[in-house]
Amino acid sequence: MNTIRSASIAFLFATGLALAAPPASAPEDVRFTDPDTLAWSAVPGADRYYVYLGSDPAAGDAACYRFGVAATTTDLPDIPLPGRQLYVLVTGVNDDGEGPFGPDSTGTARVNGQPCLDLDGDFLPDNRDNCPEAANPDQADQDDNGTGDRCDPNTYDFETDTPGNRPAGMTQLGGVNGTFVVQDTAGDRAVRYNGGTGQHDRFDRVMAEAPFLDTTVYLDVADTPGAASVELWSEGAYGWAAGGGVIVQIRDTGELWFYDRIHQSVPGVAGPVIPTEGRLRIRLVKGAGNTSEVHVDVRSGEAWSESYAFFPVADDHFYHGRAVVLADYLTGARPVLRATVVHEFPAGLLTLKRDPAWSTDWKLFQRSPAGIADVPIRFFHRIDQQGRAQARLVHSVGGSVLPGFDWADHELPLPAAPGGGEGELMLASVPAGGNYDVELRMVRDSDGAVIAQDALLELAVGDIWVSGGQSNMSGYSGNLIGAEEPVDRVHLFGNDRYWKRGTEPMDSGLDQVDAVSSETPAHSLMLRFAKEMEAASGVPQAVIPGPLGGTNLYTQWQRNEADHDDRNTLYGSLLHRALLQNDPNPPVGFIWFQGESDAGRSTEQYETDMNRLIAQYREDLGNPDLWVLQAQLGTYQFQTDLEAWLSIQEAQRRVAAADPGTAVIPTADQPRADSIHFSVEGYKNIGVRFAEAAREMVLGELLDASLSVVNARRIGNNRSLEVEFDGDVTGGEATLFRVRNDGAAMDVRSVAVSGNVVTLALGGRLDGAATVSYGYSTLPVRDWLLDARGTPVPHFREFPVD
Repeated sequence: MNTIRSASIAFLFATGLALAAPPASAPEDVRFTDPDTLAWSAVPGADRYYVYLGSDPAAGDAACYRFGVAATTTDLPDIPLPGRQLYVLVTGVNDDGEGPFGPDSTGTARVNGQPCLDLDGDFLPDNRDNCPEAANPDQADQDDNGTGDRCDPNTYDFETDTPGNRPAGMTQLGGVNGTFVVQDTAGDRAVRYNGGTGQHDRFDRVMAEAPFLDTTVYLDVADTPGAASVELWSEGAYGWAAGGGVIVQIRDTGELWFYDRIHQSVPGVAGPVIPTEGRLRIRLVKGAGNTSEVHVDVRSGEAWSESYAFFPVADDHFYHGRAVVLADYLTGARPVLRATVVHEFPAGLLTLKRDPAWSTDWKLFQRSPAGIADVPIRFFHRIDQQGRAQARLVHSVGGSVLPGFDWADHELPLPAAPGGGEGELMLASVPAGGNYDVELRMVRDSDGAVIAQDALLELAVGDIWVSGGQSNMSGYSGNLIGAEEPVDRVHLFGNDRYWKRGTEPMDSGLDQVDAVSSETPAHSLMLRFAKEMEAASGVPQAVIPGPLGGTNLYTQWQRNEADHDDRNTLYGSLLHRALLQNDPNPPVGFIWFQGESDAGRSTEQYETDMNRLIAQYREDLGNPDLWVLQAQLGTYQFQTDLEAWLSIQEAQRRVAAADPGTAVIPTADQPRADSIHFSVEGYKNIGVRFAEAAREMVLGELLDASLSVVNARRIGNNRSLEVEFDGDVTGGEATLFRVRNDGAAMDVRSVAVSGNVVTLALGGRLDGAATVSYGYSTLPVRDWLLDARGTPVPHFREFPVD
């Protein structure tokens, strides 16, 4: 055995014993020809060589350093510094295998415990390959984290994608456009992601695990014309009517721009021109309070020039998104070669991931038919040695622990993670009820010390109702005097995308996220409805509102068939809010107050439109048994065409009569705050009626909450007719009725009521095809037909007379 020493570094090599097909010996006279170049003599039968480096010959720790060297020299530019020992072994290789290391100084054959492998065929040994699973001879590592771009789950390397296809793990937003795909722009397979028009694309693989995480985006862009826009903390919503995000844009001129987008509000600030190299590092850093900062760094050789551009975010509380999106703004698109997204762990020892998509304060989980729900608890943690996370469930009032939900019942072992880690505990089968607090703590195993704690507050398991329609669902009472008092067991997922205690105005426009339903209403029916349902059912209730005043059903509540939860639409925005909850149990019901803006359409048209809406929400919410409560129009002081008004009311009655899962709620007698909207007291009363209908239909209570007309027949030599209801009624006045004989109006002279039958005396004989209608009034104070509970019977139009 010979030893060569150079620059205080020891190199050992040896001749080997003869073997069969592979080379029989190791190279002789391994030597440095200069400080960076290693050389050796050729081995008979070898057509290439493997080079191994180690630091302790006795330990046999030689590991592959160079793979498949065709020559008898190789460079070693990154060997250890002088003063450290290492040894070099070279083996000869041919197609039949690898030759031996040879014997050590005692004559014992060295064992190759870490043979050279190159499973991906890129001529880099796997132990030195930053992506051993896929060929990447250039070892590109955009974020310098030691994992090659082709293997880094945080990196999108478009140059390895197939031209003509959208990259895997990306979702297009905003319609269908086949040009927003990977393009081979120069015909040289230097492919890149080339934007089209009218779409955004979301990086699905790098969704953040919580809002407001510090986010770094590494971006390589082509030095070509066009704009490239990256939207951070994005909700992934395409279009101006919804969502928001922090946008950094490279203009056609190479100039940087910053935009602070909150749906239709997009103030911009200009920055410097980027260097032609085109590699950027965008750092979005959460600051104190509602502030954040955007830093844009540029690559200068092997180093970063930090804060080449700086943009402050003065108010970030509108941002709820966890996505990074390549957005299409302006015309033309600058091709993107590669993008890496990194989200930083929070600095604290234990931080709950609060988000409506899993768990957050005040969230209500829909109970299953078995009366339970699973509650996921997700968190970040930092711990310097092995420990465990523990969770328990306690009543928000009093703090008593639910049986089966104490610390020992829900534990998760945690390995040491001083740099940060993630965990999830599932509280399975939480019983309907609440409110509950989830307490989370991290315990060190070595001494049992509790080293960090956090908590989710006021969670509940109960029933969720989505609400839609126009202004009388939003609630335009004009003021909040005498407003319904909130209770903790009624929850609200507000327009600001936060769960909270339900409080009027339930449809508040403050910090509205989706501009499509932005307005500023006052008191509604929703809180009183939910309170009544909570009291009747014994479980907490929640409302997810999404109405908008002045909207019609036939054009403004249409579903976008290409994108059902399109947040630019009223239908899609409401659907999105419900689906965002990621709840395996769909909402129990849908409450609806609308139709004023459809006056003028026929009964058949509105009936068709309403049946379509109900069927679509049942489909998209995943609940074919979704209960539907729809208000019947109230009175309108300035409605001169009462037939048009009655046409919509009749359609609403028909929808409920034909669908056992749908109810209609009369509102005509309730006091108004103006010509068409109700007062605070009126909305409260309507909320009670909605609840009565739900109690009867959903909870099975025998309330006779809303009567229906069931028959009309001629009597008294055809000079009178009887109108029959499915329950006893009182009241009634002649001017509220219309009777037609072969289309001609007949005089209704008097009304008599006996039990469930109303008799109308007519001013002529019914000798042709006859119909009867009811509900002709522009004022709420009339002698309405009332059921035993004092609720008016639903209005009807052109009910056929036998």
